[in-house]
Amino acid sequence: MSIDLSLVGASLGTVQRTWNGDSAMLYALGVGAGAGLGDRELAYTTENSAGVPQQVLPSFATVLGFPAVALLDQRGTSSPGVSGGIATRGGPSIFGEYPASTVLHARHELTLHRPLPVAGAGDVSAVVTAVHDTGAHALITITTKLNSADVSSAEKGVHLATNRATFLVRGAGGFGGPGPEPTRWHAPDREPDDAVDHPTSTTQGLLYRLSGDRNALHSDPRAARKAGFDRPILHGLCTYGFAARALIQSVCHGDAAEFGTMNARFTSPVFPGDNLSFRIWDDGDTVHFQGLVSGRMVLDHGSFTRRPNVNKGVTND
Repeated sequence: MSIDLSLVGASLGTVQRTWNGDSAMLYALGVGAGAGLGDRELAYTTENSAGVPQQVLPSFATVLGFPAVALLDQRGTSSPGVSGGIATRGGPSIFGEYPASTVLHARHELTLHRPLPVAGAGDVSAVVTAVHDTGAHALITITTKLNSADVSSAEKGVHLATNRATFLVRGAGGFGGPGPEPTRWHAPDREPDDAVDHPTSTTQGLLYRLSGDRNALHSDPRAARKAGFDRPILHGLCTYGFAARALIQSVCHGDAAEFGTMNARFTSPVFPGDNLSFRIWDDGDTVHFQGLVSGRMVLDHGSFTRRPNVNKGVTND
C-alpha cells in the first residue's frame, strides 16, 4: 500500500494527558539536566531545594504532545506520572504497510506558548498537516496541540504548546505527492557566537525511555542490529532535549520562560555515551544552531526564537 495523499487534514483524535512534578523531573534527568551545570538546573531536577521553586524544562512538552502514532507501541505507553497516549487513526496505519523500522523522525518543531505548570492535565489533539514525496521517500508531518484541561485552574482551555513532527518513511516515495518545501536555512558565515558541550551517559537511552518512548531500537541490542546499528541509538527527542538545555543556557541566560520556538532536523544517530557539541549563532530575532558528535552533524537546520515580551505576559499564540 502506498502513502495516502488524502491523509492531509485527517484528525488522529484527541486524548487527555496528565503529568506531575515527578514525571517532569524524570524527563529532565533523561535529557541530562543537572550533569555538569552544578546547581543551575536544580529547578528542573528537584522539588525541595531551598529558594529554588520547581520548574518544568520546556522541551518536556515534546513528551506530552509527541504524536507517537502507528509506530511500535499503539497502546499509548507513558512514563510514571504521565497518563494518556495518542491513538492511531481508524483503519490502516498512516504509514501504509511500511514496517516501523522504515519510519524515521526527520524533523521536529516545538512552540511553547507559555511555561508548563509543574503538574496538570491537557487535551492533546493530533492532525496530519502535510504529506510530501521526495521521489525515494515519503515525508509525513503531524501537528499536535496541547491545551490545558486542568479543571482546578482558571486557565482551562489555554493553549500550552504545539508540536510539529515530520516522519520520513524510507522507500515510500514515488506516490505522486507534492515535493518537499525548499529549505532556506544556512549557517551564518562566521564563527559561532557560543559553543556548548553536553556529555551523554552510556545509560542515557535507558533513562530517557522511562518518559514514554519504549521503542526497542533504543534499548535492545538485537532490535538495533536488525535496524542496521551495532548497538542501541539515542532517541532523537532526547538529543533535542539536550539541545534545548544548551539554548536555554546560552541565549536565554538560563531563563526557561524565554523559550519560544525550536526547530531542528535529525541528520544522523547519536549513541549513548557520545559527547554532544552545539554551535550557536545568536542573530537577535533568530538563533541558528547545529549539534555535532566528534565533528559529525547530528542536528542541523536548527532555529530558535525567544518568547517575545516574556516579562509582560505576552504569549506566542
